[in-house]
Amino acid sequence: MSTQQPKQPRVSPLTEIGINRMIEPRSANQQRYLESIYKNTFTFGVGLAGTGKTLLAAYAGVQALLDPKSKIDKIVIVRPVIGNKFGESIGALPGNILEKMAPYGSSVIDNMSMFLDKVSIEKLITGGYIEFIPLTLLRGRSLNHSFVLVEEAQNIKHSANGVYMVMSRLGIHSRMVFNGDLRQSDLQDGDSALKHGIDKLRNPTLVKGVGIVELNDYRDVQRNPALVEIMERFGELDVDEDPFE
Repeated sequence: MSTQQPKQPRVSPLTEIGINRMIEPRSANQQRYLESIYKNTFTFGVGLAGTGKTLLAAYAGVQALLDPKSKIDKIVIVRPVIGNKFGESIGALPGNILEKMAPYGSSVIDNMSMFLDKVSIEKLITGGYIEFIPLTLLRGRSLNHSFVLVEEAQNIKHSANGVYMVMSRLGIHSRMVFNGDLRQSDLQDGDSALKHGIDKLRNPTLVKGVGIVELNDYRDVQRNPALVEIMERFGELDVDEDPFE
């Protein structure tokens, strides 16, 4: 008489992944930005290059993914690729959609390597815990239980009502972070949906559940000490210039 062995409970690959380095804000604006991500459904991080927008958002996303009490079960990376009406064109790139989008998610993966080892990152990608989506394929999606990170959001076209379209994809138990630098838009002047979207959301009063944080102070720049003076030379730290005007 044969006896069947009881089935062992399935172990999630996430239990084998751990953050190996704590990431902490290094300026007051970075602190406000991270707190907004933790607290709000939507957060807009707008500011200079090297201010930790992607690093802090990726860190918060992985924290939520690994937290057994969290209802987040996937990190979704969205990025416009300059081309059609939504600002993207990836058809000419070789490979399937994952292979096509991989170069556009590399900034997030690079930042994840600051607090996760290579094996852990590979497990997240191959296990489907990280998904890359171009804007052109975002219509019709419902992103439930997702931490959505929208990179290079300054390149979403206003003429396509892009920011609203992206926000409307968010489903239950999800959060969304928009990152961008209005000074580095590849679109024609005035066509960035990021600027127009922020104006709509904070005027006359800020919409509940939305956080908007600007990181335009030299103290927010953490990428390389030499970068601060270089940005000054190029006029990127001009305190009299308001990117929202």
